[in-house]
Amino acid sequence: RNKQDDDDSDVEEGNEAKMLERVLRKLNALSELTVKKSPIEGYEELTVHDISMLQDYKVAQIEVDEKEPEVQNRNRLAMATSDRNKYHEVEAKVIPKIMDGGIPWAEFQDWNFDVCAHGQLKRETLAMCLVHLYETPIAEPAYSPLSTDMRVGDDNLPYPSGSADMEAMIAMMTTGTSKSGGSSSPLSLVRRASLGAAALKRRSSAVRRASAQDDLAVTVANFVMAISSGYADIASVPYHSFAHALDVALTVHRVFRAVHAEHYLSMTEKLGLIVAALAHDIGHGGCNNNFLIKSGDALSLMYNDRSPLENMHCARLFEITSKPGALLFTKMEPAKYRVLREVVIDAILGTDSQRAPMMVKELEMAFEMKQDLFDSFLDQLEHPERLPPVEAVEFFCAKENSKMLRRFFV
Repeated sequence: RNKQDDDDSDVEEGNEAKMLERVLRKLNALSELTVKKSPIEGYEELTVHDISMLQDYKVAQIEVDEKEPEVQNRNRLAMATSDRNKYHEVEAKVIPKIMDGGIPWAEFQDWNFDVCAHGQLKRETLAMCLVHLYETPIAEPAYSPLSTDMRVGDDNLPYPSGSADMEAMIAMMTTGTSKSGGSSSPLSLVRRASLGAAALKRRSSAVRRASAQDDLAVTVANFVMAISSGYADIASVPYHSFAHALDVALTVHRVFRAVHAEHYLSMTEKLGLIVAALAHDIGHGGCNNNFLIKSGDALSLMYNDRSPLENMHCARLFEITSKPGALLFTKMEPAKYRVLREVVIDAILGTDSQRAPMMVKELEMAFEMKQDLFDSFLDQLEHPERLPPVEAVEFFCAKENSKMLRRFFV
């Protein structure tokens, strides 16, 4: 019996030791977490003996952790610089297309630009150019050309193959000139290249790039025209029209430039917000959510009275991007697509006027806490050549703050 008691005692002591070990591990983890979030004040003034004591308590990561924000800031700056350079490269290609459409670049960039002063064809061309300005996530080197069954001419799309409007816009987007213009297309230039071994290799690479860009231009054109045709005619729905959607998208684009959005948002997020702006009222019939809910409309029943219009706009958008010929996001990396989809849905649902008071309250609370950071935004509007302060970048890059910021762009 004494032996049995001793065995039981050993088991209990073993269990207690394991439990104590688990508790110590948790305390150690909490200690490291606390140090990361709240570094010890006056750490630089500690003596060697004090520091060695801290090391015994597993908090010697302080010095490294204090340097992490600097590393993160450098990484953010490098990424912002890279995104800005990519944007300028694309912008250089898009500017001639906007000007070929009969719109001076300076006018396009002007806050007073009047979308309604231009016809539907120019509006669609402008919308295509806007998407192309933020095309990087869907036009990276990994992007592969669309298959032949995804080209223009699908019966589900608004303009069949051979349509004069479609051919005119595709010619402008793929070559930078009108269909009747005399400049050579990228493919024709490649065909006149030297047939030497090295030239053949360069030619093959150039053809693939030109083919991918041509296919992307076709996809963007199909997407924009499907979005455009999804809006009611201005005569029947004067406000919630494609002209209004384009005006919102242009405003979002200008705000991006004014506040150096590359420091706060990734290219994927910016593309998502531009796409959300273009589609945020698609299919709108002119009646608000309150009317639809009170009248028992099919949309309110489908979406259980929860933002029926905005849910419908989201569904219409992703329905379009799932059609052959308009598969705008099909070549995106899965992780980037998930981010883009979240951005688009969050932005469009945020346009429900019932959500506005909560969003404004959220922004007011953030403003009261960090007024100096919001003032930096105003300072940038007056001095666009200045970069945003590091503190503002850190604040608005935090996950919840980033979501709040994105909602207010659209």
